[in-house]
Amino acid sequence: MVAVDTVGAKILGYDRNEIKHLTIATEMGVGCGNLDEIEIVGNIKQFKPRVPHAKERIYPPELNIKIVAGKEMACREGCLGQVESMLDTLLFDANGQGNFTIVAGKGFSKSDLKDLQEPIVVVGDCPTEEIGSYV
Repeated sequence: MVAVDTVGAKILGYDRNEIKHLTIATEMGVGCGNLDEIEIVGNIKQFKPRVPHAKERIYPPELNIKIVAGKEMACREGCLGQVESMLDTLLFDANGQGNFTIVAGKGFSKSDLKDLQEPIVVVGDCPTEEIGSYV
């Protein structure tokens, strides 16, 4: 998976070290993130333009949704992106309601966790292990 994402990132105009989840996965040794070690069939050098990535989503204030992302981990390509995709579906496709907080990632300070709107949704093992008992 890391190799596939590394090649895909290059095709889209990004180096592996620009993509947080690929850098983390490569450093953890869970896959190959070195293009020189990946057998690529075809010529990916033909892809030149850098495809813009998704910007941080801003949800309407009246929905009162707070997303708290850890400073060490919370990749837009990983758990944070999954949260945003879920919210897009709930809020825009299914006419959902707000008034909750989502916590994702790792590396939180006490100030990050002040004034959280209940209910609180904790996404994944990282925040559960770090702050689950606090929340």
